[in-house]
Amino acid sequence: MVAHGTCTTCISAGVGGCTTVICDINKFDTNDNAIDGCEAECAIVNHGICTTCNSALVSGCTAISCDTNNFNINGNAADGCEIGCAALNHGTCTACDSAVSSGCTAITCDSNKFDTNGNAADGCEAGCVATNGICSTCNSAIASDCTSILSCDTNKFDANGNAGDGCEAECANVPDGTCIACNSAAASGCTSVTCNTHKFDSNNDASDGCEVGCVATNGICSTCDSATVSGCTSISSCDDNKYDTNNNPADGCESGCSATNSICCNTLIGSECKRFFIEHRVKLVGMKAIDFNQNSKLKVAFALSVAKLLKVSYELVTHVRACTVGALFSDCSFVKPRRSLGNLRILATDDSSDILYEVNSPTQEKSELLKNMVVGSPYQNSFEKEFKVYMVENNVDSDVISSIQSVQPDPIASPHITLISVEGQAHNSTDINSTPYDVDTTIGNDDSFLVIFVVFFVVASAVVAFCFKHQYNMFQNRLVLGGSLIFCVIVAVVLVTVFISAQATSLCNIETITNITNITNITNITNITNITNITKNNRNLCRPNSDHANMVAFIITLLTVAATAAGAFGCFWS
Repeated sequence: MVAHGTCTTCISAGVGGCTTVICDINKFDTNDNAIDGCEAECAIVNHGICTTCNSALVSGCTAISCDTNNFNINGNAADGCEIGCAALNHGTCTACDSAVSSGCTAITCDSNKFDTNGNAADGCEAGCVATNGICSTCNSAIASDCTSILSCDTNKFDANGNAGDGCEAECANVPDGTCIACNSAAASGCTSVTCNTHKFDSNNDASDGCEVGCVATNGICSTCDSATVSGCTSISSCDDNKYDTNNNPADGCESGCSATNSICCNTLIGSECKRFFIEHRVKLVGMKAIDFNQNSKLKVAFALSVAKLLKVSYELVTHVRACTVGALFSDCSFVKPRRSLGNLRILATDDSSDILYEVNSPTQEKSELLKNMVVGSPYQNSFEKEFKVYMVENNVDSDVISSIQSVQPDPIASPHITLISVEGQAHNSTDINSTPYDVDTTIGNDDSFLVIFVVFFVVASAVVAFCFKHQYNMFQNRLVLGGSLIFCVIVAVVLVTVFISAQATSLCNIETITNITNITNITNITNITNITNITKNNRNLCRPNSDHANMVAFIITLLTVAATAAGAFGCFWS
């Protein structure tokens, strides 16, 4: 018996006597030695086992059984199982049931690659991801598992050094614009900016944004095509007391307003404008109306007190005048300074008086606010104290101050709106024809002396007329002639004195007002020192109007009496 075959001829019965052998299936006597039987079998083939063959050579293989994950797709057993599992994206297929990609049933992914959908057939389809950048290493295919950022997108930055949140920072916000290019996440890193509508990067520095907007003269420009005044294309609103009357936004709100009462208004209605103001009164017990109206220092102190407590400009306190207690505003209206017997209608000999005044406001809302302040307890409780302080600072006589027994602000104030005519183009709202507080400095000053003067002048004229009528030869008498000449000279002196006094009073008013006008820019009256100093510095420029009027009237009266006596003496002594 021989290995893997049957000895068909032999020379002896032992193994060594076999001379011819017939081999088993898939076994072969390749060395032609029958003694060792059929020592060869089917050849070894790639990635499989040759199960049938017709020779011991590889080319003799006629059937094959492939190893796991290998396949004989060309049908040639001689070259074995030439194909393994298909190659897949970013991984190695470790198990498959065919040599095509769809046959892959298990996969091992490359570094930083992941089979996130559980389908081995499409390989490791996912890689590292990062927010606004490229993740170079990671533990999974989700952004939070990124462990290293390779690079950030344009205008994105990993400012906090945490790869898990990616490149979290972007170009910084800049004022009134959008930074569209930058080299860091700080505002200073901005290199290019797109401005918001009607905003401009006039200094060509993107890091500070669009720092300039529309501009207009004396107003607010709402739309424009450049940051210059001439680039304004639409005015949204004008400053108080300014108007765009020519409908040309490029020159802004070029016009102002000036009203007949020297109060500039803020709302034009054709050729008129609105004036907003409140009316209020303060009762002075122990102060006669005529005494108050004759004392300009008192009126200045009163106006300053109102301005300070209401925190408004001194020039907004207007139409200050003393009237009888309980007088209506309509019955005691403000009269511009002039000498007239009619002015006596607002005066009385009562020991008390009501001081009526007005406070102007640029808007109706502010007027309502002023009204509430006037009737509020701080104003009501503090007015007397402030008034006395300013009376002292304005050198009001101590006996006048002590005569005021009490100061009683009215608990009621009334807001008003009136239409007043506008005089023309823009000019200063302070009119030199009136003081900032618009007080009547001559009401009741010299009416009584004026009456006496008129009476004596009429009497003197009657005496002279009588002389001419009854003393036909009066000019032949030297005394008569002398008396008549004296009378004429005195009358001339009287006229000249009145003229000079009027001129001096006018110059006094103008000089004082010119100095006071310089304080019109004061908006917070709480620091009143400068105004007080101006008032003190001006007190020696001239006497108050009341002193001028009374002195002149007194001199006129004395001269008239002398003229009358001289004329009568010259007429009848002959």
